[in-house]
Amino acid sequence: MSDSPLRQQIFESDDIGEKVVHMACWDCNVVVRAISAGEREAWEASLVYNDSGRPDMVGLRCRFLVKCLYDEDYNRIFEDDDWQLLQAKSSHAIDELWAIADRINTVTNPWVQRAEEKSDGDPSDASCLS
Repeated sequence: MSDSPLRQQIFESDDIGEKVVHMACWDCNVVVRAISAGEREAWEASLVYNDSGRPDMVGLRCRFLVKCLYDEDYNRIFEDDDWQLLQAKSSHAIDELWAIADRINTVTNPWVQRAEEKSDGDPSDASCLS
């Protein structure tokens, strides 16, 4: 493989997006970061599929969020297995973080959109973030 300037530029670029979010309900700032392509593929491969060939939506958001939530020193806040504990937190907080993580990572697929359309509540009503 050649060591072209463009190749080098691509590999050296900082293309992992992020957004610092103040979580008033948790009294802290959280950094929502994009995950790498490899992390994304591992997450997708870990999804459990039901008989219709669609991913099981139980825990989908929290399973993803534990991978992209960081403290302000850029340390991951949660371990992968913490997703079930995260499910016990406010749905408004999780909806807001999911919306940001989805925007940064472009996670949403048609099956996620259909499931979200069927869910109760309007994430825009979330009052957790200030």
